[in-house]
Amino acid sequence: MNWVYDRVVRHKSVNYHVWSAQQDGSTVYALTRTSALKPNLVSSYRSIEEMFWRTGVEVEALEGVEPYRPTPKPAVGIFRTRDGWAEVDYGHRTGAVPRELYDRKGYLPSFDALPLEKIHRELLPDRRQAHG
Repeated sequence: MNWVYDRVVRHKSVNYHVWSAQQDGSTVYALTRTSALKPNLVSSYRSIEEMFWRTGVEVEALEGVEPYRPTPKPAVGIFRTRDGWAEVDYGHRTGAVPRELYDRKGYLPSFDALPLEKIHRELLPDRRQAHG
């Protein structure tokens, strides 16, 4: 699951962190004691209410603290191929899309301004040398 940090809640003077993810077309929630690690090995719940009921965490209001809402990163084109496809960076993953969709979505830079895949790959540093 691709967990997204949602907000901090306070219970008995301890901060807990609420996470959300999409699973089978609906949103599920998880609760952790840290915001640094995604909740990969914890239980998930179908609603925030169920999560609080099952964990026993009663939410106290945090004065002056706004819930964290990450700003979505715009999708950005990385390179294009000779057969009319572009590799797009969505912030959490990359994927190939046909030129028609790239243009329709208005991704930047323009399709024609993207470097060809071969040139893009030649400009990348050799990662094996950096780690070796």
